[in-house]
Amino acid sequence: MAKTVALLLTLWLALPLKGQTYMLEAERFQYVGGWKVEKDVEAFNKAVLMVTAGGSGAAHATTVLDVPQSGRYVFWSRTKDFQTKAPRTRISRLMLDTMQLALQGIHGREGYHWEQVGTIELHKGLHVLRACDVAANYARVDAVLFTRDEGLDPNQMTYKQLTKYEIQPIPTPLEKPLTTMGQNALALLNTSSPVVDEISNGLLKLRIHTANNQLVQHISVHTKGQWRSWDSPQPHNRLYIIKSARPQLGYNSIFPLWSGGQAPLLRVGNNTYPVFEQAHLQNPFLAGKVCPMHIFRHEKAGQNTLRVWYASNENDTIASTWTLHANSHVIDVQLEYVTRTPQYYSMAFEAFQPQAENAVTNVLLSPLYQFKRLPATPNLLPITLTPQPVSIVETGNLSCFLAPNPQHLKRNWGIYDMGLSLKNAANQVQPVAFWPILGEKDSYKKKGEKLTAHFKLGLLPLQWHNTLQYLSDSVFAVRDYRVQTTPLTDAVFHTINLIKNDEAAGWDAAMRGFLDIESNPNVRTEVVQAAPLALVSAAVVTHDEQLYTTRALPAIEYMLSRKGFRWGYPQANDPQTQTPMNTFSPFGSQYNTAHFEALHRLLGHNNPWLADIAMPEGKPRYSKGYGVDQTWADDLAAFRLTKADKWLVKATIGANHELHTALYNNPSKPILPWMFYHAQAYPQWFDLLDLYDVCKDKALLAASAYAAHFTIAGIRTYPPIGNDTILIHQGGKYVGNANVFWKKDKPYKLGYPRKMGDVSEKKVAQHTLSPVGLGFEQPMTFFNREGNINHTFMSTWAPSLLRLSGLCGNSLFETYARNAVIGRFASYPGYYAAGYTDLPLDSVYPYKGPDVTSLYYHHIPSHLSFVLDYLLTEATQRSKGAIGFPYGKQEGFVWFNNRVYGGEKGYILHDRDAQLYMPQDMLRLSSTDVNWLSAVSANNLWLILMNEKDSTLNVSLRLNTPLVSPNGTATEHYFAQTNSVVSEEHVLNQNALTATIAPKGITFVSLPLAKSLPTYSFSPISNGFKMVQLDPSHRLYLFRIRSPFGWDSLYGYIDSPLTKGYSASLTCQAGSAKSEMDERMAFPYEWSITHLPATMPLNITMKIGNERKTIITKQITM
Repeated sequence: MAKTVALLLTLWLALPLKGQTYMLEAERFQYVGGWKVEKDVEAFNKAVLMVTAGGSGAAHATTVLDVPQSGRYVFWSRTKDFQTKAPRTRISRLMLDTMQLALQGIHGREGYHWEQVGTIELHKGLHVLRACDVAANYARVDAVLFTRDEGLDPNQMTYKQLTKYEIQPIPTPLEKPLTTMGQNALALLNTSSPVVDEISNGLLKLRIHTANNQLVQHISVHTKGQWRSWDSPQPHNRLYIIKSARPQLGYNSIFPLWSGGQAPLLRVGNNTYPVFEQAHLQNPFLAGKVCPMHIFRHEKAGQNTLRVWYASNENDTIASTWTLHANSHVIDVQLEYVTRTPQYYSMAFEAFQPQAENAVTNVLLSPLYQFKRLPATPNLLPITLTPQPVSIVETGNLSCFLAPNPQHLKRNWGIYDMGLSLKNAANQVQPVAFWPILGEKDSYKKKGEKLTAHFKLGLLPLQWHNTLQYLSDSVFAVRDYRVQTTPLTDAVFHTINLIKNDEAAGWDAAMRGFLDIESNPNVRTEVVQAAPLALVSAAVVTHDEQLYTTRALPAIEYMLSRKGFRWGYPQANDPQTQTPMNTFSPFGSQYNTAHFEALHRLLGHNNPWLADIAMPEGKPRYSKGYGVDQTWADDLAAFRLTKADKWLVKATIGANHELHTALYNNPSKPILPWMFYHAQAYPQWFDLLDLYDVCKDKALLAASAYAAHFTIAGIRTYPPIGNDTILIHQGGKYVGNANVFWKKDKPYKLGYPRKMGDVSEKKVAQHTLSPVGLGFEQPMTFFNREGNINHTFMSTWAPSLLRLSGLCGNSLFETYARNAVIGRFASYPGYYAAGYTDLPLDSVYPYKGPDVTSLYYHHIPSHLSFVLDYLLTEATQRSKGAIGFPYGKQEGFVWFNNRVYGGEKGYILHDRDAQLYMPQDMLRLSSTDVNWLSAVSANNLWLILMNEKDSTLNVSLRLNTPLVSPNGTATEHYFAQTNSVVSEEHVLNQNALTATIAPKGITFVSLPLAKSLPTYSFSPISNGFKMVQLDPSHRLYLFRIRSPFGWDSLYGYIDSPLTKGYSASLTCQAGSAKSEMDERMAFPYEWSITHLPATMPLNITMKIGNERKTIITKQITM
């Protein structure tokens, strides 16, 4: 007993006294400055104070502490570093009052570690603690500890022990800074304000008035027989010069931050400290000295050109030219400023007039601001972050916009020429532009240098989405410009072959999925099945039994067992996700009713037990999926599955509710940088077209067309497409997306470490590699301050845009769909398009590398899915409905939403018995400009040929199939100018034929069958799903799956881990065939047995036991 007491006393003395030790979680800092609070599962409280981007260094994070006792304190800081990934480079330091502590973030260990950073004599009372970014390189501070116990080492203590010493900062208000803006007020207009100059083209009118001895502008638009503008007396168009000798530009996540401007002050005792809040840091009007400009001179320079000169109170002068063109709602504006002192400069342009927020019906500054979403205070989005570089403000049926003149933008992949905003200097809603961005390299000017800016502003009597289309057509001149380099059909086959390659596709057979390269093995190695139905569809459509056995069937099994798209072996050090990882069930997963309804179709309706999985207890299984929540789409799937009208009614009600609450109601809740744009910035309209297919409600089509403009707003439109060439891979170098991730337990990236000469310098046609037409993932991964930006090749929305174009007749949607897909890849191209490179145009790229696009293995099936969907949609659209095939839906994984085909018969022209049939190597074409599909019916082999060129093609075909006679007849079908189908009979010449395809047209070729495909005559499975209760804690799930290839498979699993030391064995016997026992020693206990006869019952035995005895035996027949 005495020894125990002595031991406890020793342990108690070893712990720091509570009154001597204090710990502050870094995310508690009152003012985070240029830092951000980010999630991090390895950090205390799962949150960390972090510098999230580079530049000139983030502004200090600041907070006030109350030190209860005077004394000598040792300071510790818990920071994150890496052993192999640029160690000792994420450097920061602490400052206490005015005293600097030692550099931190330099421990070189993997993960978080406490570093002793100094010893300071402190007096009792309030002190100011600041976290200071040193290296502008993603520094992380998790916690700060200070103690009078010099023997204390917090690395030897647990988080639970340390929380006893946690303190909170003392909330302290800031003193507002003095404004740096000069006199800003402009005189108001009234009906008696004289017009002193004017230009007009009959659509727009720009006037200069005198008001209260000032010259001011006003713009109006001609509509319905009258000139119209806003009723407000506010004058139009303000200019400013913003200048600074040291703006200290940095970037935090996506926004520019200026820590060189005027800061609010924190006062503690007799000392003051500059403190930047995010709103101050992000406000470009606080970045330097702001000089409002006033018109002092004007003159005509032609019938529709006006020259206007501006001056500031400091004698700065801007010369401007305003030009109207015939039949245009756009004014071209050119600004020119000659600097008077060497420093940084930016010209700010507030277009038209301020609007009251309650008068604004819609805005657009993609990707963050749409509907009624507005920044709380003025900020700036760099043009490189704006796929459509325009600021639009809509008030009713009147929309104004401000955009750069695209002809004056650089041709870089990432462009930092200028920025756009929706808030003016007075924090009112107004289109605003800044050219250049203050602090960027181009903004520094020597004395006497010129600063020029080129804008286009417009006023239309239209709503925002019609204005966006006007901009696309008339300002950015977006056109259908892509040239196909590899047929999409070939790209499909190349992608399928990639999927079949275990190593190149990152396939893990045991885990039944594609490796997630982002999964850290120190936490858990995961696989993902983001588009399992694409694997089934590909196997069925290409008639590839090996693909079904090795990829599609494991994907089906994954859907029937795992809780969601991602799964990994559970680990003891990962308690947060252990339960969903080590519990299997066919119910309650992210795979919803739509998934299983589609699977039922793809398997030819031969597995009716799937209906019980799709709708347990007769109800749809709703899932929020991954980044999406659209439950009415599962009601629609329930209708397709059951044909019960109640589900169609419910789907219609749900869809209309979403339209009126999330689309037409103009939400104001902000979009955050981590949100997936095409899944969370606007309602996913893609499923509306499926509902329209069923009920033909024109309101659904109108809603889809309206919502599709939000998709368009996230697709790049600049720089202009030219006929020139660009030099890529200069000096034999190209970086692209260089993040090194994982392959199972090792850091891995294909083609790394990089080698000299792994890319070749060359000249390429600019239009081949242009980013115009590409979308992006989310704002925070889109923006890359290092010089490029990350577009994505995952344009899964393109088939829906193409469908919509055919249904509503708006060619805008087809143009954007084609620009996203045509000529972009030869196989799976990877995910991120981060610069000008032609590597993804080579089909061997995903095998050879170097990986410059982030080859996410689990995205390969999703890419395949949307390319197949695009091909089928293009055929349907071009045939004007003369082709049609049933479909299911692959959805739920962010915006990856596509139709999947196969398993059911459709129609081609008069033939109502056609089934997709596209084995590889069946057809060879003489032109890469042709995409093709093929199908078989009871009597014919059908070839569907689509020309991607603007000119007629005569293409040579060569068949390689035993289904037709090599010298048999072939009938060519095409559309005449009257839209009627013309048929012409030809004769094959040793399997060769020449067909003619109209520009962007379609031709069908039907060939009589000389031999039929094998058919399998068996009835659907009647007893294909069983749940067996093994004991009170464990269940056995069994599934008999009928394949499209004439055989069955058995899949089974035990739902959760057995008691340690116990194993499970399964035996399956079909008829008199010999059976073998298959034992599993650890979780997951799952079995898959293939190529079982479809006509025989299966006798299954399950045994559970340990080394000494069997404790459970179950006999099951299926």
